[in-house]
Amino acid sequence: MNRRYVKATLFLVLLFVLFLPLFYLFSFGKNDGLQQTLQDSGGPAPTSWWTAPFSYGANPVETFLVGLLGFVVVAGAILGILRILKRMGGKDGPKRGPVDPPRA
Repeated sequence: MNRRYVKATLFLVLLFVLFLPLFYLFSFGKNDGLQQTLQDSGGPAPTSWWTAPFSYGANPVETFLVGLLGFVVVAGAILGILRILKRMGGKDGPKRGPVDPPRA
């Protein structure tokens, strides 16, 4: 893997870790959107039928792990899609459609 990609990935993870405390300032002890809407309208409290092993707002370690897992899944999906597109297009990348201007 290219060193630039490794550095960029580490930078994004570090940025996530640095801004994680700001997330806690706004989320700790507050209801999520559905809970707040139901509470404001006087509706019944929602019941959970499944509890995730990790969740946002539970504690800093779980929040970091969930965020890191989400980052890895999204980055992996994007890289996979880009590799598929590159293979479909051959050596020169994806084929251009009739709307795209010709290459110089």
